[in-house]
Parts: sequence; C-alpha cells; structure tokens
Amino acid sequence: MTLHPADQLAFDKAMVAQPVWNRFNTAADALNLAENMLLHAGPSFASPDLITLPILNSACVAAVYEGIARDFDQAEAMIMAGEILLKPAQDHDVVTPLAAVVSASMPLHTVYDAW
Repeated sequence: MTLHPADQLAFDKAMVAQPVWNRFNTAADALNLAENMLLHAGPSFASPDLITLPILNSACVAAVYEGIARDFDQAEAMIMAGEILLKPAQDHDVVTPLAAVVSASMPLHTVYDAW
C-alpha cells in the first residue's frame, strides 16, 4: 500500500513522538472553557438540527451533569436554541471519542511531546 505523502509525513512524526504526561485538570481550567460550551469530535454542525443523535445524547447528559439544565428535555431545548454551544474539540486541541462531549468540569489529561 502506498500512502499519500501527507499521510506518510503525519505517520512518521507520530512514530518519533515522545508523549509526556504533564497534568490533570478540568476543561474549564485547562482551556478556559465556558460553562455553556461543549466540545465534540468532528467538524462543526451547520445548525443544531444537524447534530447527530449520539452527540446530542452526550451533550444532554453533560448539560445535566454540569447543572446547566435540570433534565434532558430542557438540555435538548437549550442546545436547539443555541443557549448551549457545541464546538469541535480539535479546534481547542482536545481529543474526544466520537460520540462523547467534553464539558467544563470534566477532567482532562495534558500531554506534550518531549521533543
């Protein structure tokens, strides 16, 4: 198999990385993440009605967990109204599983490359 040159470069860089754990912190402290902002995997959603169901479910759970919404119905309504914002995690240098979200009080590991 022949890789695209850009993919080969990315692979080569990943193979020489020396990851070092730096700290454990909340998303609010590590990223200055606002209480009403949730980070998700993948690109931005053009509108709230295009949020995939797995991410919407995770976002509703996170909103209740954070105390932003009293229940899942209110959380969904707040997301659809734009009162709770969903932003791509990668735009904040965060990696999250595909159907998960990151909220302000969730703990994050900070890792850097020793090189």
